[in-house]
Amino acid sequence: SPEYSGNVFVRYFGERNDSEIIGSSYLDLKRFKKITSFVSSLEKLKIDLTDVVFQKPDYEITLNNKSRIILSENNDMEKTFQNLISFLKDNSFNTQIKNFLTTVDYIDLRFENKIYHKLRSK
Repeated sequence: SPEYSGNVFVRYFGERNDSEIIGSSYLDLKRFKKITSFVSSLEKLKIDLTDVVFQKPDYEITLNNKSRIILSENNDMEKTFQNLISFLKDNSFNTQIKNFLTTVDYIDLRFENKIYHKLRSK
């Protein structure tokens, strides 16, 4: 049988404000395609994730190691992803991406070309 290093499926969560929940969706198709494209890009980098939570206008992506990536739907997702790549490949960290992601609590990408991060306390 095949082995998986993480979850097979990413779980998507979000809040609903209307009364007719059955048969409706919390994200329209255009927004869902944008976030799933971002998630696919993360998966191509071998970044394992478990959940995507949408709390308008932000997304919080939880990785298998409980680190989080926070981004805004108001920003261009491709540019946001490129900013993340640049940040993760920055030589000042002197580490591999997977190793760095085990030490970080969150990476906040909501502020265009500014990236904030917080390391986990030991």
